[in-house]
Amino acid sequence: MRRPEAPFGKQDSAGQAARYMAMELSNRQWKLAFTDRRHNPRRVTVAARDLVALHEQIAQAKSRFVFAQEAPVFSCYEAGRDGFWLHRDLVSCGIVNQVLEPSSINKKGARLDLCLVPSRQKQAELAKCKT
Repeated sequence: MRRPEAPFGKQDSAGQAARYMAMELSNRQWKLAFTDRRHNPRRVTVAARDLVALHEQIAQAKSRFVFAQEAPVFSCYEAGRDGFWLHRDLVSCGIVNQVLEPSSINKKGARLDLCLVPSRQKQAELAKCKT
């Protein structure tokens, strides 16, 4: 079965290759998914609030998906108990992050997939972040 074309394609709007990261945050662990839209997502789990482990996984994803180190990274996670400190940390590292409203995610257990293939509304919101 042929996979449908990803909403962002294989490049960002500037024609540059990009990487994508989705996070599912819980009290004990964070589930991460990384993709470049050409390969299957790489899924890993790190301890909750462990920024060192998070940044190590981001670095590993950058090296796995062979692009220039300056290729943009787009990420998303559902707003919740971790608030916006994580958003500020990601943005300070040059990652374009989108905090999703919980009511916009309607399929429990499919959050990571929904973040990696966002709706048209979320695409528009992420497009605003790119400019």
